Parts: sequence; structure tokens; C-alpha cells
Amino acid sequence: GCFSNINNAQRLVSMLVSKGHRSKIIEQNDRGLYIVAFNSYASKSDARKDQKTLSSEGISAWIKTN
Repeated sequence: GCFSNINNAQRLVSMLVSKGHRSKIIEQNDRGLYIVAFNSYASKSDARKDQKTLSSEGISAWIKTN
């Protein structure tokens, strides 16, 4: 997720952690948005697996590539 308010970003991190998912705020982008990351992956297919897991829990997620 991306949030202009750091409190909203922290709230998402707390919610994900409470559900057993590693999560953290990884950066503030050039538009001032705080980016919350769920995890880092070696491959896009690994990321897609966890994206499906989150989706099954009702959590919308996208994959950020570098």
C-alpha cells in the first residue's frame, strides 16, 4: 500500500503483522507517499504466490519491482 499519512501506513503494517505477515514501511517515494511492503522475493512467481494468499484473506496487494 501507499499512504500520504504515515499513521495510515503504520496501521496497515500493524494489521498485517497481527495476521502473521512480515511487513514494514520501506520508503517514502518522490510524491511523498509511504510505501508499505509485505516481503521481498527472489522471483516474481514467488511474489505472486503470496499475493494470492493475501487476496484470499481479503487484502489487496500489488507487486513493486526495482
